[in-house]
Amino acid sequence: MKDAIIGVTMDRSGSMHSMWQEAVSGFNQFKNSQQNDEAKAWITLNYFDTEMGQKYNAWECHDIPDLTSKDDEIYPRGMTALRDCALKTIEDTKQWLDANTWFEGKVYQVVITDGMENASQSKPSRLQEAIKDKEEIGWEFIYLAANVDTATTAKSYGFNPANSMTYDVNSVGTAYTTTSNAILRSRSASGSEDNANLLDDDERDVRDKNDVQSDKKRKS
Repeated sequence: MKDAIIGVTMDRSGSMHSMWQEAVSGFNQFKNSQQNDEAKAWITLNYFDTEMGQKYNAWECHDIPDLTSKDDEIYPRGMTALRDCALKTIEDTKQWLDANTWFEGKVYQVVITDGMENASQSKPSRLQEAIKDKEEIGWEFIYLAANVDTATTAKSYGFNPANSMTYDVNSVGTAYTTTSNAILRSRSASGSEDNANLLDDDERDVRDKNDVQSDKKRKS
């Protein structure tokens, strides 16, 4: 098991309100599952709506208190400045790595949202180039999305569609659990396994099958 630094870019825009309690619980389970006796993990949590902010900057998992859904700092509001916040999380992670040259573990970036970008100031090419540059030196990215064509949207941002995941209001907790399991597998992998996609085929859509069928019927 390798040490890990994990940057999480969390959507707190107004449309997240309907699933916010589950999203907060999912994050808490995610950060708790990454701490173990074999290796250490640090998490940076940045959040965004029209604006963006930071809750934790490279805190060890065991030092991070649970989030609460009533915390006004992260309570849903505003629009969706995903690109700007994802770029900030990448830069924050880079700065931590530059300051901690002893670190030889894995680097992950997790972006979770429930809609389309509509408030960033940065150009799309900036995030695309940043992801490409970091993937070339071994960083891993996972994109989780609801209410969009996830694979297509992932590609437009610069994420690998094979490491993108679709969830909905009833499965945001499952999305966090699945992401955590994928990262734990990656942290334990070696050799050729270490270069495989983080997500298996059946992990790219964690919506309940009955919910998916109902949604198709409503649209038909």
